[in-house]
Amino acid sequence: MKKAISIALGLLIVIGSISASIIGAFPFWYSFYVVGAFMLFGGLNYKQGKSSVYALILDHKWAVFVSVYMAAVIFGFLVDIIFGRTIADLWYYPHLGKLGGIFFPVLFYYPFGGFQIYELYYLLESILTQKIPSNSHRVINKKIKNDIANILIIFLIIGVVLPFLNFFINQNKFANELVTIFIILTIFSSDALFYKLSEKSILFDVFEGKIATIITMIITWFVATVLTEIPNTFSWEWIYHKVPFVSMEIFKINALVFTAGWFFLVFFPIRLIDIIMFYRRK
Repeated sequence: MKKAISIALGLLIVIGSISASIIGAFPFWYSFYVVGAFMLFGGLNYKQGKSSVYALILDHKWAVFVSVYMAAVIFGFLVDIIFGRTIADLWYYPHLGKLGGIFFPVLFYYPFGGFQIYELYYLLESILTQKIPSNSHRVINKKIKNDIANILIIFLIIGVVLPFLNFFINQNKFANELVTIFIILTIFSSDALFYKLSEKSILFDVFEGKIATIITMIITWFVATVLTEIPNTFSWEWIYHKVPFVSMEIFKINALVFTAGWFFLVFFPIRLIDIIMFYRRK
């Protein structure tokens, strides 16, 4: 019963919030959307996928949920407030004001946005792995995997430290370019960290040609990007500007944001949540 109610209510909120943005240009639609999508995908994924944040709520595992939520809040604060809008100047929220521009992104957009993506990913994975054989003809040597993982972790460390150094000692020159480059380089850095803990990796599954993982990745990225960015072009709850390197747009969205930017926003949170869940289950 809880699952059915969650799915129905989540679907209603998702449809209502997207409609409010597209039809009514409602510039505060996204907080409603991410909560509704979390309920919808979480309800569908409940007791089906191998991992779920929504199950923590339904099963009353509040301590673990709070840990995951706080990690997502910190991630949102760093990505949005610190790197995206203080060190760099890549987007802004024209309708939220100063306090709302901190409160909504940090407490709603990034945590629940990440959660709904997490539920969608593991829901799709559970469905596709049952239908598509997981055997692969290509196996990457473990040493090579470790070397790649180490490089990605180094990218993460440099990506966090260098923009700060540039901000304080180099007059923040080329900050937008610097932050954009390191967002691209660190898309799979959290996956590398999770590989070090569990020897499981989305990236290496792709390299080894595991079709179910590849399709899951593509669908998750596409659904998350389209359901977020396209409705926003009707209400402009957030606006990207000064995005370097690429001026071409896809559906009125900068092509670099639509592709690499959203690969980062999809796959970094998935593995960040996996890392917290891994430690909390030990």
